[in-house]
Amino acid sequence: MFHTSIREAEVLGIHTVYTDHSLMDSNSMAGVAINEVLRCYSCCMNAFICVSRADRDNFCQRQRFASPPANLHVIPNAVDSDRFRRDYRLHPLVTRVRKAFCSASSITVVVLSRLVYRKGVCLLETVMNRTLASFPMVNFLVGGTGDEQERIQHLADRWNRQCGARRVLVMGEIAHEEVAPFLVTHFAWFSPRAVGTSTCPAPSPSPSTSPSSKPSCSACSLASSAAPAASSSPRTSAACPSCCPRRRASS
Repeated sequence: MFHTSIREAEVLGIHTVYTDHSLMDSNSMAGVAINEVLRCYSCCMNAFICVSRADRDNFCQRQRFASPPANLHVIPNAVDSDRFRRDYRLHPLVTRVRKAFCSASSITVVVLSRLVYRKGVCLLETVMNRTLASFPMVNFLVGGTGDEQERIQHLADRWNRQCGARRVLVMGEIAHEEVAPFLVTHFAWFSPRAVGTSTCPAPSPSPSTSPSSKPSCSACSLASSAAPAASSSPRTSAACPSCCPRRRASS
């Protein structure tokens, strides 16, 4: 449909502008096919728009431009800032999230993105694991859908079950009118982005440990699995219950 409409517009003398919204991998089969089609028909277009400088650089690389052409423009996505200045503390969505996390003193990090590889789900999973293991007062609120949503949901179920409390809430698709209250009523917004040749690795089982090095509780186990590989001994999480021998020993 894309190449057909471009060719018909050229025949009819209609000026066309191509808008590029996302970074795209040039090493996958789908990326190669789409980029080749775009290269064949880019000569028929009158102008190009990219939504960021990073997108412009990625577009030029995919199109094999030595330098950005004069008809390539960077126009960032528009934001209606007034919607993000309102008081949403009594919004139903905000009330629902606060009830889910129970503690009013916790810090909530918000993620709103398509949960797909190109949006950095692998990076998001790593950051969430390490943050949840190191900071028991930090929770994650995740909105969005995609083919990697099950991966994040599995992470959420694991942490919520092991900690005995809600640490991660995956809300799925967020309606357009609820985006502003979803973002502005929480502590921080995390937006990962990853483009490369590798794919998301499957979760690997925890390595077997000897009785002397085995963590004493599930929270210790989570902290150990999320710790950097350079760590020589299992970590003790601040979320460990008071009955954990490692927590008593460290105190």
